[in-house]
Amino acid sequence: MRSVTKASVEPESTAKLLAEAAEETVELVRLEVMLARNEARGELVRLRAAAIGFAVATACATAGMATAIVGVLLWVRATPRMMILVAGALLVAAAAIARAGWRRVPKEPLARTRRRIEREKHELAARVT
Repeated sequence: MRSVTKASVEPESTAKLLAEAAEETVELVRLEVMLARNEARGELVRLRAAAIGFAVATACATAGMATAIVGVLLWVRATPRMMILVAGALLVAAAAIARAGWRRVPKEPLARTRRRIEREKHELAARVT
Protein backbone atom coordinates (compact mmCIF):
# COMPACT_ATOMS: atom_id res chain seq x y z
CA MET A 1 0.00 0.00 0.00
CA ARG A 2 1.17 3.46 -0.70
CA SER A 3 0.57 6.43 1.53
CA VAL A 4 -1.08 9.49 0.12
CA THR A 5 -0.53 12.96 1.50
CA LYS A 6 -2.02 16.19 0.30
CA ALA A 7 1.35 17.32 -1.05
CA SER A 8 1.99 14.14 -3.04
CA VAL A 9 -1.41 13.59 -4.66
CA GLU A 10 -1.00 12.54 -8.26
CA PRO A 11 -3.79 13.11 -10.72
CA GLU A 12 -5.34 9.66 -10.92
CA SER A 13 -8.73 8.72 -12.14
CA THR A 14 -11.42 7.91 -9.65
CA ALA A 15 -11.99 4.58 -11.37
CA LYS A 16 -8.37 3.57 -10.88
CA LEU A 17 -8.47 4.50 -7.20
CA LEU A 18 -11.70 2.56 -6.71
CA ALA A 19 -10.22 -0.46 -8.51
CA GLU A 20 -7.17 -0.38 -6.21
CA ALA A 21 -9.38 -0.07 -3.15
CA ALA A 22 -11.50 -3.00 -4.32
CA GLU A 23 -8.40 -5.15 -4.89
CA GLU A 24 -7.07 -4.33 -1.45
CA THR A 25 -10.46 -5.09 0.11
CA VAL A 26 -10.63 -8.47 -1.62
CA GLU A 27 -7.12 -9.31 -0.40
CA LEU A 28 -7.97 -8.20 3.14
CA VAL A 29 -11.13 -10.32 3.18
CA ARG A 30 -9.21 -13.33 1.85
CA LEU A 31 -6.58 -12.97 4.58
CA GLU A 32 -9.21 -12.50 7.29
CA VAL A 33 -11.03 -15.65 6.18
CA MET A 34 -7.77 -17.59 6.24
CA LEU A 35 -6.91 -16.32 9.74
CA ALA A 36 -10.44 -17.03 11.01
CA ARG A 37 -10.27 -20.56 9.60
CA ASN A 38 -6.95 -21.19 11.36
CA GLU A 39 -8.30 -19.85 14.64
CA ALA A 40 -11.45 -21.97 14.32
CA ARG A 41 -9.32 -25.06 13.79
CA GLY A 42 -7.42 -24.31 17.00
CA GLU A 43 -10.63 -23.85 18.93
CA LEU A 44 -11.99 -27.13 17.55
CA VAL A 45 -8.92 -28.93 18.89
CA ARG A 46 -9.59 -27.43 22.33
CA LEU A 47 -13.28 -28.30 22.08
CA ARG A 48 -12.38 -31.90 21.23
CA ALA A 49 -10.14 -32.12 24.32
CA ALA A 50 -12.97 -30.70 26.43
CA ALA A 51 -15.41 -33.26 25.01
CA ILE A 52 -13.02 -36.09 25.88
CA GLY A 53 -12.72 -34.68 29.42
CA PHE A 54 -16.48 -34.55 29.77
CA ALA A 55 -16.75 -38.14 28.54
CA VAL A 56 -14.20 -39.31 31.12
CA ALA A 57 -16.04 -37.34 33.83
CA THR A 58 -19.30 -38.99 32.82
CA ALA A 59 -17.70 -42.42 32.98
CA CYS A 60 -16.32 -41.67 36.46
CA ALA A 61 -19.70 -40.40 37.63
CA THR A 62 -21.38 -43.53 36.31
CA ALA A 63 -18.83 -45.76 38.00
CA GLY A 64 -19.22 -43.76 41.20
CA MET A 65 -22.98 -44.13 41.18
CA ALA A 66 -22.69 -47.85 40.44
CA THR A 67 -20.26 -48.28 43.30
CA ALA A 68 -22.57 -46.33 45.62
CA ILE A 69 -25.48 -48.56 44.69
CA VAL A 70 -23.38 -51.67 45.24
CA GLY A 71 -22.26 -50.21 48.56
CA VAL A 72 -25.84 -49.72 49.68
CA LEU A 73 -26.78 -53.24 48.53
CA LEU A 74 -23.84 -54.78 50.35
CA TRP A 75 -24.45 -52.73 53.48
CA VAL A 76 -25.47 -55.72 55.44
CA ARG A 77 -22.92 -58.29 54.22
CA ALA A 78 -19.70 -56.55 53.11
CA THR A 79 -17.80 -53.42 54.06
CA PRO A 80 -20.16 -50.75 52.82
CA ARG A 81 -18.11 -47.90 54.25
CA MET A 82 -15.26 -48.84 51.96
CA MET A 83 -17.64 -48.97 48.99
CA ILE A 84 -19.08 -45.55 49.86
CA LEU A 85 -15.57 -44.09 50.18
CA VAL A 86 -14.65 -45.44 46.74
CA ALA A 87 -17.87 -44.03 45.30
CA GLY A 88 -17.15 -40.66 46.86
CA ALA A 89 -13.59 -40.65 45.50
CA LEU A 90 -14.86 -41.44 42.01
CA LEU A 91 -17.44 -38.68 42.20
CA VAL A 92 -14.83 -36.17 43.38
CA ALA A 93 -12.60 -37.26 40.48
CA ALA A 94 -15.51 -36.83 38.07
CA ALA A 95 -16.14 -33.30 39.35
CA ALA A 96 -12.45 -32.37 39.00
CA ILE A 97 -12.27 -33.76 35.45
CA ALA A 98 -15.50 -32.02 34.46
CA ARG A 99 -14.15 -28.72 35.81
CA ALA A 100 -10.91 -29.16 33.84
CA GLY A 101 -12.94 -29.93 30.72
CA TRP A 102 -15.14 -26.88 31.22
CA ARG A 103 -12.04 -24.68 31.42
CA ARG A 104 -10.98 -25.90 27.97
CA VAL A 105 -14.22 -24.84 26.30
CA PRO A 106 -13.66 -21.63 24.29
CA LYS A 107 -15.56 -18.86 26.08
CA GLU A 108 -15.26 -16.25 23.30
CA PRO A 109 -15.21 -17.85 19.84
CA LEU A 110 -12.80 -16.28 17.32
CA ALA A 111 -11.64 -13.68 19.85
CA ARG A 112 -8.35 -12.91 18.08
CA THR A 113 -10.09 -12.50 14.74
CA ARG A 114 -12.68 -10.16 16.24
CA ARG A 115 -9.98 -8.00 17.84
CA ARG A 116 -7.94 -7.94 14.62
CA ILE A 117 -10.95 -6.92 12.50
CA GLU A 118 -11.83 -4.19 15.00
CA ARG A 119 -8.24 -2.89 14.95
CA GLU A 120 -8.10 -2.94 11.14
CA LYS A 121 -11.45 -1.16 10.96
CA HIS A 122 -10.08 1.65 13.10
CA GLU A 123 -6.85 1.80 11.06
CA LEU A 124 -8.83 1.98 7.82
CA ALA A 125 -11.06 4.71 9.23
CA ALA A 126 -7.97 6.68 10.27
CA ARG A 127 -6.44 6.34 6.80
CA VAL A 128 -9.61 7.39 5.04
CA THR A 129 -10.07 10.54 7.12
